Amino acid sequence: MALRSALQKQYMTLLSHWPADPLRPNLSFPDTLRRRVEQELGTPHPPESSPQTPTNTDAKEVGVGSKFDEGYEKRQLNALSSLLEDRYKKMYPITDRILMPKSQPDYYKKLLDELDVAPKRSWLEGQLNSWKGWIRLR
Repeated sequence: MALRSALQKQYMTLLSHWPADPLRPNLSFPDTLRRRVEQELGTPHPPESSPQTPTNTDAKEVGVGSKFDEGYEKRQLNALSSLLEDRYKKMYPITDRILMPKSQPDYYKKLLDELDVAPKRSWLEGQLNSWKGWIRLR
């Protein structure tokens, strides 16, 4: 039980530092993962001064009947922290040869510019851009 609460605390700490996605503000990765953690590890309860006996609802919330794999959860936490810290970006830096291919040297620069502009676009502008792309392909 203490292990589950410690893992849950680590998850919540990581998720509190997770950046918001400007392209999909209505789809939140931390919220989705928070629901998964609550389902797998149980809902967080504030510490109480008086111990009480667990009821059927408490056992259901904590997921006592579900299969709990400590190693799996630790690997998941390690993967999340790796992504949050950009561990692999630092370990395997991207060279200019990859960022500026000979066929289209400014492709990634245009892509990043588009990603900066896209969240600020209105719905109508987004639809017009998609139609422009569709017409251009025909």
